Amino acid sequence: MLVVAGLLLAMMNSLAVQAQKQAEVSTSEISKLLVSKVSESTDGNCNFRSFEVEAPEEGFYYTEFWLLPARYANNSFTTFEVFVNDDYVGSICPDHGNWQSARINGNEAIKYNKGANTITIAVPIPEFPEVEKVNVALSDEAAMFSKDAYEEYMECADIGAMCNIPINCEISSCDADFSDEAKVITDVQLNYTFYKTFNFTRNQQIFITSSSVAPHKLDMVYYGSIPLEFSIVNGIAETNSIVIDRPISKFHPQYERATSEEMQRLGWVFPSETAENSSIQVASAIMTIPKTGQYLIRVRHLDNGGISLADVNINGTYYYEDVPISLSYVRCDIPADRNEYATMTSSAKNKNIDPYLFIHGAGCDRIVGFNDDGDKEEIQYNSLSTFDSYISQKYKIKATGVSVSNYSSLSPKNYCKIIAGVSKGVVQSMSKSRAKDGDMEDTSTSSLAERPQSPEPCEPDGIIGGHEYVDLGLPSGTLWATYNLGATSPYEKGQFFAWGEVESKDDFSWENYRFFKGYDSNKGNTAILENIGDDISATEYDAARFQWGNGWRLPNEKEKYELLRYCWSNGLLTENGVNGVRIYGRNEHSIFLPVCGFGLWYGEVDPFNNTDGAYWTGVEDPDNTNAGIPVEPSNNARSMLVDLGGFTGATSRKAYGLNIRAVVNPKESGVDNVVSDNDKICLTCRNGYIYVTGTHSEGLITVYDLSGRIVFSDSVMEGTCRLPELAGGIYLVSYTCNGNTMTTQKITIK
Repeated sequence: MLVVAGLLLAMMNSLAVQAQKQAEVSTSEISKLLVSKVSESTDGNCNFRSFEVEAPEEGFYYTEFWLLPARYANNSFTTFEVFVNDDYVGSICPDHGNWQSARINGNEAIKYNKGANTITIAVPIPEFPEVEKVNVALSDEAAMFSKDAYEEYMECADIGAMCNIPINCEISSCDADFSDEAKVITDVQLNYTFYKTFNFTRNQQIFITSSSVAPHKLDMVYYGSIPLEFSIVNGIAETNSIVIDRPISKFHPQYERATSEEMQRLGWVFPSETAENSSIQVASAIMTIPKTGQYLIRVRHLDNGGISLADVNINGTYYYEDVPISLSYVRCDIPADRNEYATMTSSAKNKNIDPYLFIHGAGCDRIVGFNDDGDKEEIQYNSLSTFDSYISQKYKIKATGVSVSNYSSLSPKNYCKIIAGVSKGVVQSMSKSRAKDGDMEDTSTSSLAERPQSPEPCEPDGIIGGHEYVDLGLPSGTLWATYNLGATSPYEKGQFFAWGEVESKDDFSWENYRFFKGYDSNKGNTAILENIGDDISATEYDAARFQWGNGWRLPNEKEKYELLRYCWSNGLLTENGVNGVRIYGRNEHSIFLPVCGFGLWYGEVDPFNNTDGAYWTGVEDPDNTNAGIPVEPSNNARSMLVDLGGFTGATSRKAYGLNIRAVVNPKESGVDNVVSDNDKICLTCRNGYIYVTGTHSEGLITVYDLSGRIVFSDSVMEGTCRLPELAGGIYLVSYTCNGNTMTTQKITIK
């Protein structure tokens, strides 16, 4: 009996302890105030993030923030100014980077009114206050954040763990008309990856770098405009030294979401490359901002399901170190037929999940659509969760995939469902099905129509030396002519040239080639040629420079590579009765390369004259042998081929008659008629000096390594700045004048 009584007493004590723990958890949850709304706004000097909370009674509540500060170049960190109902209550001054929990310095409990309260966190422009969540509670313990999940995620990222991406995530395509079915991808890993929002201003020069042991990509997309004509400083402060006036203005207009057309046009992707003399992968973005507003910067792993750590810096001023990067991507084609299609996430099983939704496309995997939280009406209409993302847009650019990222770093790992590329009519029937059944069955997919409609041809962006050009938004800033040498419109063939000859002709052979010297009988009668160099672009042998002048020249290998890597086409088509390929840049600007055939070869028409055409580059092809014996100088040069398969790189005999599509780069010294003063400035590195050429000769040179750290800074005197001894490698050099960044370029120190 005593044993039984002892067991009963132990059981009663155990139940009492469990009940106490349950009561504590319940009390802890109840003591937290509900956050009902989060918004972002600005007054032109500061950016704000506001949280609306309801307090049951007036009084003091413990308040804790989960936030991500930037480290500045002077090793200080972002200061977050906090206001409650427009009254200043204190500052948060972190002493280290990365995601962390924090409270107001010396003021852990804050007074709130009974009823609705607004907590506002402010930082100076161009930063946004990266505050993910706020806990407001009656007890100290209830207000605390647990960082266990984030630290565990960081450990996985540090060792490069892979997520299990389900096979049914790999969708090859979606229907062009979708019939009456919706395409559903279930159990998609929803992982946190680094993202950050910044204000940038039109014509501002920026550079962003990311580095990681893992291959990755750097995304940037425009997603919000400033509601009023605020005077926002062009440039980025060196430290967080701007003083916020207190009390702050009660007028904080919210940012206006970018249109789908703007997102499709204003998105960029920068793949990482292996750094010189290192195994580290580095992605770098150097560009001039086309439109003032909000820009989202995201770093993602290259491999689907991959997780790693990365360092990110913006303009050598804002540093984010050891931040997680990941990728959860599904393939799904959405046609560019200008019809409206909806894509959304579904997190009905977990109301606390908050996905970011990205649409990829444009032939180069850049972002052409983005959403955080869908509009309230769409969320309700489609029976989605409060924080689900919803994108409905008319596609002018073909989409090829969808990715999701977790907004929450606090709970960095989860799952969601993606409903992809659904026509507007299907959305309506789908919402009824969801309302009735609570969810949908997965459906199979079918093939897409062969070729989606492409964006309309663009107008020329300007004229240099009397010849029109198009800016394709290429990293180098290279501008491409709209028509061939010897033509006056994109649909004319123009003239044929042999490589290195500056005058055109119609009939071509080795014997009438200007640089032909005879045949080498020891090498199978291989042509012996005069050596005029392995890159004749912008030399006396450049027909474009000879014919047009004004900086026009043959494209080099890098510019051909840019056209192949950063641009896209939908293959051979017919425009104005002319066969050819239209090549689109990331900004939707385009050039048309007609199929021009070739010049006569020994008086004979080439058998592919009606289906193919080729365009010279200025670069010799060194891989020329005969019976295994190298031919020097080479008989061949590199070209660009247009044929039934579209556009690709090729090799052609130097004596052959090809077309020429000229290029001009305003950043090069000696090029006139450029569009703006910024474009006239060029930085060159020779013999331990940086030389500034163009319209400015004084200012400040700052040299950064590829992680964005400043390694040198000094004044420019009479267009010259002497460098210290730097280790060999690639560096970013920024030139500022009167506080304005004029240009940023890469240089190589050997």
